[in-house]
Amino acid sequence: MTENKKIKNSRWAIVLSITLTPVMLYLMGLCLPKLPYSQMSMDAFWAKKIANPKKYDIIFIGDSRIYRGINPSIVSEMTNASVLNYGFSAAGLDSIIIYEAIKQLDTKGKKMVVFGISPSAFTNEAIKNEHFHSLKKINNKDLWIRKNIYPKLTYFDAYSLAEIKKHLNKEAYSQICRADGFIESNKSPADSNAAISAYEDYFKHNMISDLQQQKFIALLQILQTKGIKCYAFRVPTALPMTVLENSVFDKQHLKLKINQTGAHWFFIPQNGFKSYDGSHLNGASANKLSQIVGDSILIYH
Repeated sequence: MTENKKIKNSRWAIVLSITLTPVMLYLMGLCLPKLPYSQMSMDAFWAKKIANPKKYDIIFIGDSRIYRGINPSIVSEMTNASVLNYGFSAAGLDSIIIYEAIKQLDTKGKKMVVFGISPSAFTNEAIKNEHFHSLKKINNKDLWIRKNIYPKLTYFDAYSLAEIKKHLNKEAYSQICRADGFIESNKSPADSNAAISAYEDYFKHNMISDLQQQKFIALLQILQTKGIKCYAFRVPTALPMTVLENSVFDKQHLKLKINQTGAHWFFIPQNGFKSYDGSHLNGASANKLSQIVGDSILIYH
């Protein structure tokens, strides 16, 4: 074979490889099971939440129980208001995250803030707000890429043998990211005791801080002097989790202090909801909770 023919064959091999590789990847993608959620979509979701230029009438603040438990579209429809879910993983209710949230209130709107109370939000560990601060550290260029490019690349989400095994075992953790800050979450099979041991261990090493609660109450007073209406409620969980948290948290004392500031504590029933892991509500129960909270806002508005 002549040298020129070898070069020509090599070029054809390269062209064929470049042409067929996308086709092969596409066909492989069709054969693989559908992932229960897209990591690309998740990254885009958090980028949009942390760098959102829009303004809103009502903002919900809290931890993962809020961003998995409150559907703003339902509250918005009930209250005729624009609503944002400003929840972050393991969030503590400190001044930094609260002041960042109220920056997104429409100064000409209803100016309401609703706090989803989880007992762990008043521990010194939660007050670090590591998830929130890690997102704030992302530079503007990377945020733009995540917001605008990642949603177009979901087909290329990484697969693992563990994911395929879960699919074969009919296990799935579904997470649907919404533009208003809500993640509709469902897990199969559900286990309302799954998170109990982790929380038992957490509270062994992290006490609820009276000081952090006092700081939160002081913040409520300041917000109301700025004309911001403040509301709070205990986010429902599975009964075993409620019992565990009641053993380390005095809800009645916090409720009294909140009401004394002029804010309103919503009475939300702690039963009648379904949790897929004991800590977070499934999609249907999140919608149910959102309706109840929407009704409560209308009562006090």
